[in-house]
Amino acid sequence: MPFTPNAHAETASCKPWPLWQAYWSHFVQGDGRVIDHGEYAEPSYSEGQAYTLFFTLVANDRSRFDLILNWMQREMAQNDLTRFLPAWKWGQRQGSDWGVLDSNPASDADMWLAYTLLQAGKLWQAPEYTKLGQAVLQNIKQHELTYLPDAGVMLSPGAEGFNEAEMWRFNPSYLPMQQLRYFATQDSAGPWASIREHSLKMLNEVTPQGLVADWVAYHKPDGWGVDKVKGPLGSYDAIRVYLWAGMLHDKDPAKAKLLGRLKGMAQAIKALGHPPMQVNTLTGASEGAGPVGFSAAVLPYLQALKQTAALQAQNQRLQAGLQAGYFKDLLGDPPRYYDQVLGLFGQGWLEQRYAFKADGSLETVWSRGCR
Repeated sequence: MPFTPNAHAETASCKPWPLWQAYWSHFVQGDGRVIDHGEYAEPSYSEGQAYTLFFTLVANDRSRFDLILNWMQREMAQNDLTRFLPAWKWGQRQGSDWGVLDSNPASDADMWLAYTLLQAGKLWQAPEYTKLGQAVLQNIKQHELTYLPDAGVMLSPGAEGFNEAEMWRFNPSYLPMQQLRYFATQDSAGPWASIREHSLKMLNEVTPQGLVADWVAYHKPDGWGVDKVKGPLGSYDAIRVYLWAGMLHDKDPAKAKLLGRLKGMAQAIKALGHPPMQVNTLTGASEGAGPVGFSAAVLPYLQALKQTAALQAQNQRLQAGLQAGYFKDLLGDPPRYYDQVLGLFGQGWLEQRYAFKADGSLETVWSRGCR
């Protein structure tokens, strides 16, 4: 059943959010479809829909929230998110037909979807969102968990396609500790506390140089190590691990452990003056300059590490990126979807538009009262 936009909802925060408004105008279609203009045929991904849903909540915009949610449910989840996880990719098929291109769900999108729905239910006092969020969480438990020999339960990147004979592949950026902590408070009998514990152990064992790879693997009988398909490469996926870690509440016991283990990126930024495009997590070698979105992603991380000079330098790079292109208030020229998303996360957090509490729940500037 579609959600009806709240006629009294306001697109209001304490102050304007130019990047958010520009992102909405450029990347979101009128019916609520989030478009990746950087790819052929301009597809939509469940990740993009879920991230944008989160930003509409941060912006206190319930009408846009319902647009995003309704499109995602109708087009990606067979019109029923209570029963089906969203397909991860939607776009133009052969000819002029549009629809699902790959029905396999992606657990990072599903985690953000469940989390955002639960937070929307709480912050907007809307039980219909809470109920739907609980249903999505149950579907994640049913379809996206995997059990490792001697390592317990973990969140698989998707419903299928990531396990081989005695090898299981994982994406560390799919596991924000905030979400796992919050899910454990809402579903104490569920696997979330165990997944969080095993994820922290994973990150400890696959970061010998303090750097994270995009993909890692669990091998039987050797345990955690390099993914033989992707190798020890850290780039576009892994940059989010530093982002999530930096945004953890100071009272979350995982924060100090993670930051202590992930100092390799701060060292690379200090040496290069910017986040590298890619790193080798075994040797520590880095290559290239990451896009401006990478600078946005490391803002919370650098602040958490009290790297003041590096924080200021990356914030300046972000501001320069906002002014460099033809498209007003967007990052880069041409502006790319992923840079804007990282910018909304990193800049939005730095500007205190939202924060994560010690229990992993969301606090927004409008929910605590404007200052």
